[in-house]
Amino acid sequence: AKFPGFLRNRTERPVAGVHEDWLTVSSFDTEAHLNAWLDSPERQTLLKEGAELGVAFSVRRSAHGFDFWFPGQPEAPSSPHGIFKSNLLVLVVLYPLVFLWGFFVSAPFIDSRGAPFWLSLLIGNFVSTQVLGWWLAPKIFQLFAWWMPDGIHARRQVGGYAAVALLLAVSAALCGVLGVYL
Repeated sequence: AKFPGFLRNRTERPVAGVHEDWLTVSSFDTEAHLNAWLDSPERQTLLKEGAELGVAFSVRRSAHGFDFWFPGQPEAPSSPHGIFKSNLLVLVVLYPLVFLWGFFVSAPFIDSRGAPFWLSLLIGNFVSTQVLGWWLAPKIFQLFAWWMPDGIHARRQVGGYAAVALLLAVSAALCGVLGVYL
């Protein structure tokens, strides 16, 4: 906590089926400050003490907090291009999820019962973020793992953007049809 740029630590218990080890997430304001901590003699001393106790450590770096959506990949996207692609993939699953929730659940069962807008929005956001975070985002990132790395061939880049555009177009068309005919 005394190192320049330190923001916070967070410790997480093991979660069956997700990660089997205790996790400590240390956040720093810049990569340079993070590197200063990782390379520091103080940290090396702590690692040596832990090794004497039979404790193993591994480090995984992430530039943002969504690295749990990238199972099996060493790092979550950190370049602006990678983050943009990540945001597009979230949109691919979030748009139909929010539409379907609003159309089939919120409108008939919450809004029609006179719930205030703020409460309806809160419930919808709670449900959609849970479904997105636990199931949909990990699946879409798994399906598009071939497209996510920086520096891939131009054909793969274009193919990924075309696939995303197609999925968004189909999703918008289906939501439009549902909105008109149901």
